[in-house]
Amino acid sequence: MRALLHWWLGLVDPFGRARWANKVVLIGLTEVDSDNQPLRQVQAWGRIVNAMRGHNFLIELDGHWKGYFCSLPPDPNRFRIAPPGDYALKSTGEMLRDPDFTTTWISDLDSGADLEKVPGLFLTAEDLA
Repeated sequence: MRALLHWWLGLVDPFGRARWANKVVLIGLTEVDSDNQPLRQVQAWGRIVNAMRGHNFLIELDGHWKGYFCSLPPDPNRFRIAPPGDYALKSTGEMLRDPDFTTTWISDLDSGADLEKVPGLFLTAEDLA
């Protein structure tokens, strides 16, 4: 019966939204300079609220970034199942226990750019309205 249910869900939702919905993800973002040298690292975490094929993953952030949303390209291969345990977020001083996924991204933003102002990266609820 379970195999039939998984088969049916695959037909109805081939991208597997059910696999992603409400899962906690730890996001690592590294900004690099023109020589590909790291300038700074930012970490955030939150729950995936939208994961549809062809659309960015939308993550409602919590902790230090509460009140923001993060929009990431729709590439499920960039998300890894997180081994159980405590994760220290050096950029915020937070401790996150047992996230479902981790994902890391590299950006070539100009040094000193305000990450909250990067179009499409960190969004407020007003941006989504």
